This record gives sequence, structure tokens and C-alpha cells, in this order.
Amino acid sequence: MALELIEESSSLRSSKMGRGPTLEAHCDVVADLGRWELADEVAADARAFAERALLEALPFHVDRLEGRAALTRGDATNAVAALTQARDGFVALRAAWEGAIAGLWLAEAHVAAGDVPEARWAAEGAADVFERVRSVREAEQARSLLARLG
Repeated sequence: MALELIEESSSLRSSKMGRGPTLEAHCDVVADLGRWELADEVAADARAFAERALLEALPFHVDRLEGRAALTRGDATNAVAALTQARDGFVALRAAWEGAIAGLWLAEAHVAAGDVPEARWAAEGAADVFERVRSVREAEQARSLLARLG
């Protein structure tokens, strides 16, 4: 339903004010629904708009989408690179929760790459943010990953 609303929302998509946040949501919804067949097109559209509109945060949403897509394809190297860029970008913008979400996926990418120490470090950083901002579901996800890592 969320994906359909975003795709059908021509008023938000054509509005310069609403386009950036709509594209951020589109990136997140595509990833959350696992609609990886849409990832490349959504990422290209969002990246092009971010460049034209000089948006700071939108490229990091795209990086996170591309990182998750790479992880799903089994490309841990590109997943780590994209998710590191997303996490670091969000942190630089002081978007701690967004950075922690990217960090949690980065931890998963490090697991896929066989780098448990880096996975633990990324998951602990994400868990700290989630605990601080009382993001219950995400904190549980981070704790679960840390438990798997031992």
C-alpha cells in the first residue's frame, strides 16, 4: 500500500518541495518491502533529483537502498561500501537514527563479508543510538544481531 501511494502521488512527486521527502520514502519503502527489481530505477531517479536540487540527505537514502540491494544480491563488498557511505553521511548531517539504521545494515553486510569484529562494532554503535532515542524495534534488532555474533 505504501509503495502504491508513493508511486501514485503525482502531486508530491511533481512538487519541488515534496519531491525530496517523497524520494527518501520511496527508497526506504522499496528496501523495506524487498522490491529489489525497483531499486535501480528508484535510486537513479532519486540521485538525479538530489543532484539537481542540491539535497544533502537524499543521496544517503540512495546509498542505503543500494547497499541493501547489494547485500541481497550477495555482493558484500559493494554493500559495505554503500552502507558505510550512508551511515557516515547521515552521522555528518546529525541524523543519528538514520545513520544507525544504515549502521545496522552495515553490520549485516560485514557479517556477509565475514568480518565479525567490524559487524560487532557497527551493531554496537547502532544499538547505542537506538537505546538513546528509545527506538524499541530497532534496538531489539541490533541486540538480536549482537547475540548472533556472540
